[in-house]
Amino acid sequence: MYHFIKRDILTHLYKKNNSEYLLQYISDLVPEGQKWVVFGINEDITHFLYENKQHLRTKLSIPENDVTPICDKYRFAAEIEKIGLLSPKTYLLNRFDENFLNHGSYVSKGRIGNKFRNISNTKGMEIKSKDDLIKLKRYTADYLDADEVLLQKKISRNDEVLSFCGFAINGDLYNEFQYVKIRQHPNEFGTGTFLKSIKDSTIYKQSVSIIKHFAYTGIFEIEFVKDFNGNYYIIEMNPRTWKSIHFATLCGQNLCTAYLNYMDKGIIPEKNYNYFTDKTWVDLGTDIPMLIKNRQWAHPGYDKNTFFCVLNQKDPLPFLMEILMTPFISLGI
Repeated sequence: MYHFIKRDILTHLYKKNNSEYLLQYISDLVPEGQKWVVFGINEDITHFLYENKQHLRTKLSIPENDVTPICDKYRFAAEIEKIGLLSPKTYLLNRFDENFLNHGSYVSKGRIGNKFRNISNTKGMEIKSKDDLIKLKRYTADYLDADEVLLQKKISRNDEVLSFCGFAINGDLYNEFQYVKIRQHPNEFGTGTFLKSIKDSTIYKQSVSIIKHFAYTGIFEIEFVKDFNGNYYIIEMNPRTWKSIHFATLCGQNLCTAYLNYMDKGIIPEKNYNYFTDKTWVDLGTDIPMLIKNRQWAHPGYDKNTFFCVLNQKDPLPFLMEILMTPFISLGI
């Protein structure tokens, strides 16, 4: 069963009429007497579900989490410091001193949700100079309040972005999966296009502390970067599913099934932290343009251990349709 919702509704959920429309849409969609398990796939939808959970609970199964200090990147950075872990220095735009730029560049991003991303067409913008800061203030003034934008110290790193993913119940970890972004689109602050499964004991220990601190229930992803001194910095936590979550399943960790069984039937899974490492995953539709842009097409890194996001030799039609539809999706048609 497939239901189409206008793109403008989902990309502008901060507008009251769009939020009210989606609430009514969900109420009408779920038959009386039934309760559905829902998976949020981006920041806006996830925040919307939790913000309206009291109203939606008659139709949807939603955990008890308070996700505001997770979705709010400014508050999340403060919570990470409370735990005693490292997070990049984070400031709201209206509290940012231009002299901070004398000690390195910062990354500007939206405080909550995708509003900043939808306006700027990027997840993050690097601010290197006072001129960049002035341009950012002028640019955002027409669309966003100054406390809706934050600046986070850019960490000079010797590794790619690391992700710790898992399923937890009341802050107790039951399943885990880790990967590193070998390539992403765009090159910085982007979505992973070529990933590799890994095992890192440090991000395991730190992630266990984080989900325990929030007493979190559900699927999650925590992003890390490691600097040249070997220090791990927590960038953000996504209390939701993500595009490459099937990669975890292919490596032996079906996080979606664990969540579905728990929310629908109350089944608590056995704790399982085992999965295949050194496997790779690629989304050809976004990775090939990055290979061309970075002039790496001669050595893409695909081999017998590579899983494909859409491409399947036994069923090539979805991949062909993705290629055909990509220009229209990019244009928002």
